[in-house]
Amino acid sequence: LICEVGVNIQKGQDVRINVSIEHHKLAELIVEKAYEMGARKAVVKWNDDVINRLNLINQSIETLSEVNNELEGMYKDDLERFPVNIHILSSDPDVYKGIDINKLTEPRKNRYPLLKKYIDEIDSVSQWVIVAMPSVPWAKKMYPALSDDEAYNKLEEAILKTMRMNEGDSFENWKQHTDSLNKHA
Repeated sequence: LICEVGVNIQKGQDVRINVSIEHHKLAELIVEKAYEMGARKAVVKWNDDVINRLNLINQSIETLSEVNNELEGMYKDDLERFPVNIHILSSDPDVYKGIDINKLTEPRKNRYPLLKKYIDEIDSVSQWVIVAMPSVPWAKKMYPALSDDEAYNKLEEAILKTMRMNEGDSFENWKQHTDSLNKHA
């Protein structure tokens, strides 16, 4: 559903998956499906809430603002290949609690003028999808009175319902939804 309906991977396309290390099995399934659909290359960009938090706490705004060759190279490559981007979100809603807001906003603001030329062009043609996956911290934020397992299951049910995956054929559900959106657009 993610690969076929969410981003519609085409033969020869590159695929980038941004995902928490917690969901490595989902990443494996997406990579496998991407190659089955003819992807030229599938790259996984791993995220970890604890490491991201530690970097924000311990690095200066100047360091966080750096546009190094790797980052700029990624944007240049994106302009050549226009990869499909799949974002799997499951972060702890409180992961950045207590961190100076400037450490969250200033680096992005500082990097933007250097990357704008790439971002503007990429944004107009990129294929992307955001997929929610439950995590215990997120589930406990939503359902604090429940046990970890109960909260996780309840959040998973809510996500499946929102993603039209809780009843019937998910592909057909999304086809009907897309048809409805196109009809009303």
